[in-house]
Amino acid sequence: MTVGLSRRFGDRMLIATDTMIHDETAAKSNLIPGRVKAIVLCEDVSVAYAGTVGHALPAIQEAAAIARSGRRIEDVIKPLRDASAESAARGEEFRTEFLVASHRSRVAMFKIWKDGLITENDDRLWIGQPDIVTAVENIEADTPTALAHSTIIPFITPEEHRFACAINQIATQPARFLSSRVGGFMITVLASPFGHTYQHVLGATMLQDMEFGKAKSEEQQAEQQTGINYYTYQILANFWRGAAVVAAYLDQPKLGFLYHPLEWDGVETFNETTAEELLGHVREVATAMGAVERI
Repeated sequence: MTVGLSRRFGDRMLIATDTMIHDETAAKSNLIPGRVKAIVLCEDVSVAYAGTVGHALPAIQEAAAIARSGRRIEDVIKPLRDASAESAARGEEFRTEFLVASHRSRVAMFKIWKDGLITENDDRLWIGQPDIVTAVENIEADTPTALAHSTIIPFITPEEHRFACAINQIATQPARFLSSRVGGFMITVLASPFGHTYQHVLGATMLQDMEFGKAKSEEQQAEQQTGINYYTYQILANFWRGAAVVAAYLDQPKLGFLYHPLEWDGVETFNETTAEELLGHVREVATAMGAVERI
């Protein structure tokens, strides 16, 4: 099931998800590259999902087409409600849930779950693993107000900074959260009145039985003896608004993944690349999609 979290801070909203997916035909979960499950549909609507890709992605593709046609937010979320209800009817293991952030006609967040039930306009919504939600809420509560103010950007509230700190803890402590079926990369979407966009994230990921053919340090070699490797990563997005494209870059193996989350085979792999080269690919795709770059 993994996890998705959303928070509203005035007219700004954040949605965060991991990239782990469960392949019914494989013995292990797909951490890397996994899938990007927080998806920018257009400049004023974004969606995240937890559950079965086969139920979620066709519904999100339909919702994206409706959103880009300029129709009401109620029309955009209808295929998501139908998919959630259909997945629930098939059994608990197929359960698929959605989060929606919208600036269409009004600022609103939605959770779509159970038999297509909608929870609207709470400031804190989640889907997926409840134990991860509890952990994040505990981290937020334990972040001192002084710290939340210390590095704050003028238009970001202490509450938003607390949430960002909690997401950073998930991103940088893979061993703590992987046991709860959450892993891979953390992807964050910022939904603001100036457009919806992916955010830059720094993190670490834990990979099992994966070889990149590169020379390893003594520490990495010791970790490999346990069958587990740790790698730092960057999520590369910059300031393109309204485009469903984002990249992840693993520093040590110089490996990049370019995600097109609205496509079935929506990931390209780049070997022996740099973060700058990968960001250039994001720019090319986002520009081709008609995205606007704004700070």
